[in-house]
Amino acid sequence: MVAKKDKYAWLEGAPPPPLEEHSIVKHSIISEYIHRYICTLLAGFVWDNLKISIVDGFAGGGKYTNIL
Repeated sequence: MVAKKDKYAWLEGAPPPPLEEHSIVKHSIISEYIHRYICTLLAGFVWDNLKISIVDGFAGGGKYTNIL
């Protein structure tokens, strides 16, 4: 088992760490929420362009080996 402080030690040339199950679930929940939010936001309207910014303050390193 990897020590907590070394859990996400990205090293140059090494593959990124695997995405853990709790993060996969988090991504799934956020994805579904964003889908429903946009469908609700656009309901009854015709938009030529939609700009939306999403910031995840707990995104980690942002690159993982088993991301969906």
